[in-house]
Amino acid sequence: ERNKMKVMGKVWSVDAIFKNVFTSPLGTIVALDESRLQKGFLVVGTDDGLVRLSRDNGLSWEKHEDFPGVPKKAYVTDVITSKHDINTIYVSFNYHKYGDFSPYLVVTKDGGKTWRSISSNIPINNFIWTVVEDHINPKILFVGTEFGMYFSLDGGISWSEFEEVPTIPIRDLEIHEGEDDLVAASFGRGFYIVDDYSPLREYSKSIENKTAHLFSVKSASQYIVAAPEKSATGHNFFTSPNPPFGIKLSYFLGENVLSKYERRQEIENTKFRRGETIDYPTALNLEDEAKEKLPKIYLTITDMDGKIVRRINSGRDKGYHENYWDLRTFSMRNIEDEESFSGPLVPPGKYSVHLEKFENNTIEKLTEKQTFRINQVGSKSSQEDRLVLYEFQLKFDKLIADVNKLVDNINKSIDDLDSDINKSLNSLSNLDLEMLNKKRGDFMDLKMIFTGTRNLNYADVFSGSPPSVQRRLGNMSWELSNTTSKPTNTHIKTYNISKNKYDQVITKFESLKAN
Repeated sequence: ERNKMKVMGKVWSVDAIFKNVFTSPLGTIVALDESRLQKGFLVVGTDDGLVRLSRDNGLSWEKHEDFPGVPKKAYVTDVITSKHDINTIYVSFNYHKYGDFSPYLVVTKDGGKTWRSISSNIPINNFIWTVVEDHINPKILFVGTEFGMYFSLDGGISWSEFEEVPTIPIRDLEIHEGEDDLVAASFGRGFYIVDDYSPLREYSKSIENKTAHLFSVKSASQYIVAAPEKSATGHNFFTSPNPPFGIKLSYFLGENVLSKYERRQEIENTKFRRGETIDYPTALNLEDEAKEKLPKIYLTITDMDGKIVRRINSGRDKGYHENYWDLRTFSMRNIEDEESFSGPLVPPGKYSVHLEKFENNTIEKLTEKQTFRINQVGSKSSQEDRLVLYEFQLKFDKLIADVNKLVDNINKSIDDLDSDINKSLNSLSNLDLEMLNKKRGDFMDLKMIFTGTRNLNYADVFSGSPPSVQRRLGNMSWELSNTTSKPTNTHIKTYNISKNKYDQVITKFESLKAN
């Protein structure tokens, strides 16, 4: 009877301000779960500390009120039946209305005969709102607390905090079992999702002693992303960002992968903190540091023939890392740059990934490969169609790269001729200005085959003038990057026209350069 209970040391009058407004009714069921293993096996918790079990769909109930370390009449915030064992039940309690902010979490492994606490190292002032069990590994548990979220890999013996979650109440947790996503509902700060936590199932202390560990890779769906999440709606239309498109790749590094400079800095900083003498580097050491190509960690994707499809530059610090492959091969357009563009979507099928380290001018394989499958969705193209498209896209990508490179070379030749002309004008030398200007014009003619005529205005360009090579390729580039259908006759014709133009221009360019 709540009207007979003492609050702040005494029983208050019915006329007291906010009397019973924020107190629990007592005797009210506030948590319920039904076992997925046995129909009719129900567990309920009340706001006055009782847990009741029914094995006959509610016809009869078994009462439990004594739990190790849990105060009497503590509010039952959550009850869950195990997804793996009919006799395992988890219960969380909240006693903060009585000034006790301790976390209370208990489990029974024998259907309620005995209970034990598993709150272990959860901070003393961080009471628990909800608990959920992994659907694959019964030792993996998650709890939402007043100040964030925690997970356990050993059935509650020890807990680790989710570092990226704000210090806010997490009132409810659910697992999207198809995606292995953990969904958290907070009090006043929206929803949070841990995308694909499945690497936790593989994690063990032994992994920390390895040079590197690559976690299992799930198969992925491949499709064309139709539009950005917000499209043209602006930021007043709220959307939560999706995970990056593609396949999630997770790995653990046992040690930092450092450059010679970073390694020296680390050693010197350690000695400085200890008050030890720092060894001064030699001139040769400093030269080696300056010349060194920075070490890298690569996630290397290969097809079933062992051919490299993509190398993804990734984190090289000690610890856990995640990265995503967008299911595209590399592009030839900037293959010489540190980070290459994404090229065409790879065809559906089986692929593998392994971890590599680039250091001291050598590439070392760090892990065995993990094999996965890419499945096409939302398209009726056959595997043969996709292979035809892929080969065409690779040819097309190379042609764009070749055209862009040739335009750069033509521009350099024009710049060189401009320098010669300016040199002649500024020094009154006897260089043949007419010959130089004619040659410059010849190079300009070649360039305009690719880029279009400069002196035409916008209306002229789109009113019957033949399109330039770069305009042809630019239009087709967008089309080919957003399709899973085999190339059309127009695509093939456009490619052939552009390739013939390229062959003609490069022949004339090399001839001009030679003269």
